Amino acid sequence: MELHDPFFALKRDRGERMYECLVAICACRFSTDHDRNQHMVESHHYPVQYQFSILRDGYLKSDNILYIPSMKRSRPARENTELLPSLPRPGNAMDVDNTMVPNAKEHLPVFVPRAVRFGQR
Repeated sequence: MELHDPFFALKRDRGERMYECLVAICACRFSTDHDRNQHMVESHHYPVQYQFSILRDGYLKSDNILYIPSMKRSRPARENTELLPSLPRPGNAMDVDNTMVPNAKEHLPVFVPRAVRFGQR
């Protein structure tokens, strides 16, 4: 939730204490995850080397990588021109007369809802 919720990020940026203690009976809130982690170690006697980091998949797997905000999520794909099909080069062979192309708006169905409601029915 802390990673995917835009409202959480907005409130955190405003300075509200959004990080709750991970122990269910403790009602402490903190402004940063570092403060919460330190509270867990000092007050609830968690080991110092305990991994409080949130996993990307949410499951502990040996091949899973811990979420680090500075990591790039995707790598740019390499272009392999050998595998790409040969595309026709621009020229007169692909030119189409505008009179032969029907107007696209004429063939689309028109749907306008009478009312839009949000919430309960």
